[in-house]
Amino acid sequence: MVEKSDKERLDNVSDEDEKEDDESLMCRFYRNEFPEENELVVVKIRNVHDTGAYVSLLEYNEIEGMIPFTEVTKKRVNTVSRLVKVGKTEIMMVLRVDPVKGYIDLSRKKVHMEEAQVRDQHYKKAKVVHSILKHTASKL
Repeated sequence: MVEKSDKERLDNVSDEDEKEDDESLMCRFYRNEFPEENELVVVKIRNVHDTGAYVSLLEYNEIEGMIPFTEVTKKRVNTVSRLVKVGKTEIMMVLRVDPVKGYIDLSRKKVHMEEAQVRDQHYKKAKVVHSILKHTASKL
């Protein structure tokens, strides 16, 4: 019985070490700290508020950005919460960037379907490369 509990503790410690390694290896996919205006980025929606939705930019070390509700869709909609779901990953266009304050405004309605598909393929390839490099760095 003692051996099993020791082994479980070692497994838990190694899991914690892997989590710490993952956090210490967090990095952005590109050289720039912030995206440029009119650039397409991949985001994950975190929170939905009265003024807009707050997202994490997945390619830029998960820094926070905001989508004003006026930039969600071209159509007239009663509730925007049907269009913006928490946890969903989407392609957005960068409207404004304030690197001093760290504000990033995004738009969903200015993204064309063809551009989004190309960007999605590019993101998937970059994600594979990033995961290989991250794994190699954690092992070394």
